[in-house]
Amino acid sequence: MTIRTLRRGALSACLLLSLTSCASNPVAVRTVTVHTPVIVPVPQAYTQPVAVPQLSSDNLTNADLAHYILILRQALADANARLQMIAGLK
Repeated sequence: MTIRTLRRGALSACLLLSLTSCASNPVAVRTVTVHTPVIVPVPQAYTQPVAVPQLSSDNLTNADLAHYILILRQALADANARLQMIAGLK
């Protein structure tokens, strides 16, 4: 016998021993429940863009600017209300 044959034999014996030792361990089976997220479509009414009021540049007064600020705040409140409705969807 040559050294190569002895090495192959020793290697085969080691592999055989390692495979047989793994076979003696029982396999544990357990059931795992996986929860998948449910995607809720956002209603079309919530995703419509909020109209930004335009300010005319013809002879503006302070009252016109104050009124424009109120309209902008109302548009922002409307956008925030839509975001809260979207956040409430589950």
